[in-house]
Amino acid sequence: MNVVQVMSRSELRRKILDLGWKVLEKEDGNALRIRDLASGCGCSIGTVYNAFHGMNEIVLRLNVRSLDLLYDALLKALEEADGLQEGVRGMGMAYMRFAKMHPHRWKLLFENESVENAPEWYLDEVNVKLREIEGELMRRFYLKLDEAMRLVGFFWAAIHGITSIILNKKSRVVEGIIKEEDLDAYVDHCLMGMIP
Repeated sequence: MNVVQVMSRSELRRKILDLGWKVLEKEDGNALRIRDLASGCGCSIGTVYNAFHGMNEIVLRLNVRSLDLLYDALLKALEEADGLQEGVRGMGMAYMRFAKMHPHRWKLLFENESVENAPEWYLDEVNVKLREIEGELMRRFYLKLDEAMRLVGFFWAAIHGITSIILNKKSRVVEGIIKEEDLDAYVDHCLMGMIP
């Protein structure tokens, strides 16, 4: 009897995602292939397509796992901070640490075309996570909602930009000037005037 036949759909989905997650430890998103996932899970390609709506859904489900890890680290940084500026700096370091520890997951999360036309369930997941960060900023540091939203938006743009340059080595000039140890100063500079 085929092992997959006695597995529930949710167990099969989890097994496929677990395998995809392991692939991303060592390889980039191009290494994710339906054929390999099916083979690794002991099922047919058709069975994978019965469990997911193709590779795009698998990628987005893996991205949700990455978001969970990233947002947990950002929230922890806020929870451990004594003040708002320290919290924002802590989030910057947590973001950079995530990107460096999980470069393939980070790139799949932020440099993947499928996110451009993401389904509602995925956008809802992203928005829930953002609201958690904003809520923590409001609760811990008494920010108003609009202040928290602006701060998160500017933080995201600033830290994502510098992380992309450093990880992808897109600009040797900037890479030579901005080092990871300068991240606090960079975050402070980018968010100058945004921190009440």
